[in-house]
Amino acid sequence: IASAAWRDSPGRALAFVAGFYLFLLGGNALLVLLAARASRLGPGFARALGLASGVALLAFGCWQVGRGVAGA
Repeated sequence: IASAAWRDSPGRALAFVAGFYLFLLGGNALLVLLAARASRLGPGFARALGLASGVALLAFGCWQVGRGVAGA
């Protein structure tokens, strides 16, 4: 996308890339703030979040393996 935009207008391509990175960094900062707030809710809540994250990661990994085996 950025290389096609660069051919049309280098300024717009730079604005696109800058906007992408600002959005990425802003999202990460938001996750850090949410994690800080969640830590105040106690160790049980943090353990539950860790368990939910692990289950989601395992499900995503199984889905990716399934796609790879199916040749998608």
